[in-house]
Amino acid sequence: MYELPGLLFIGVAVIADEVLHIEGWRGELLEGDLG
Repeated sequence: MYELPGLLFIGVAVIADEVLHIEGWRGELLEGDLG
């Protein structure tokens, strides 16, 4: 139970990664962050 926030964050990160990759603008976002 104490690690729930951490697991939730990981779950959201994984889902977000999948969504961004599917949407196809993940590369643009990474390029913007890396300059």
